[in-house]
Amino acid sequence: MKGIISMIDDEARFVVQGVHMLIEGARQRPWKPSERRDSRLVFMGRDLPGDILRQGFEACST
Repeated sequence: MKGIISMIDDEARFVVQGVHMLIEGARQRPWKPSERRDSRLVFMGRDLPGDILRQGFEACST
């Protein structure tokens, strides 16, 4: 897994990486004025259950 997360009230990007059960994350550089502040996650693997992953993340939204 790799991704960039836009946190509310934080002007810096939060970058995450994960391999198997290990996940790391840290604040990175500030968002550029020209960048859309969208969170993006990419999951890499074989036969991942896309529908189940999507449902889980959609259940987290407020």
